Amino acid sequence: MKYKTVFKTIVILLTAAALVAGFFAWRYYSTFKRPNTIKESVIYISSSMNYDEVTDVLRQSGSFRNFNSFIRAARYREFEKHFEPGRYRITEGLSNQQVIRIIANGREDPVRLTLRAHLRRPCDLAAFLGRNFEADSASFAQVINDDNFHIFIPNTYYIYWTESPEDIVARLNSESESFWNGRRDSLARSIGMTRREV
Repeated sequence: MKYKTVFKTIVILLTAAALVAGFFAWRYYSTFKRPNTIKESVIYISSSMNYDEVTDVLRQSGSFRNFNSFIRAARYREFEKHFEPGRYRITEGLSNQQVIRIIANGREDPVRLTLRAHLRRPCDLAAFLGRNFEADSASFAQVINDDNFHIFIPNTYYIYWTESPEDIVARLNSESESFWNGRRDSLARSIGMTRREV
C-alpha cells in the first residue's frame, strides 16, 4: 500500500513537471520562434524616436498577429536598448525574434531611388531627396550646389534611408564619375560639348 502511494505521488509530480515544462516550452516558442507577422509592411524608425514611438510604429503597421507577444519578446531581449534607425521591410511569416534582430542589427531595406531629368535645379533635387530619406531637404541643399549638381546621372540607385546627405551626394558623384569614363569624355569633346551640355 505504501509503495502504491509513493508511486502515485511520483507519477503526479512527474506529470506536473512535464506540464510545467510543456507550458514554458510553448511559451518560449510562441514568444520567440512562432511566425507572428501576417502581412508585409515597410516601417521607418527615425533617429529621434524613443522606444514607445518605435513600438507604436510597429503596432500601427498591422503586421503582427499577436502584438502582445512581440512586446513580451522585446522586453526579454531588452529591445528598448538595441533598436537602430532605418527603413525596414517586415515580411510575412517572421517570428518576433527575427523582427527584433532585423531592427536591432540595423538590417535596413534600401530605398529604390530613381533620378529623372526633370530635376533641373539644385533646389528640386534637394526637395526630392528630402522626401525620400531621413535627412530633410535643407540638409541636402547645404551639400548640393551648382558645381556638383550637373554631374548627377539620371538612373536608379539603391541607398539606405539613414545615409547622410554628404554620403548620398558622394555616392551620386561616384556613379557619375564611373559613367564619365575616358571614352565618353572623348566623345563629348569630339562633338565640342562639355559634360554639362551633354
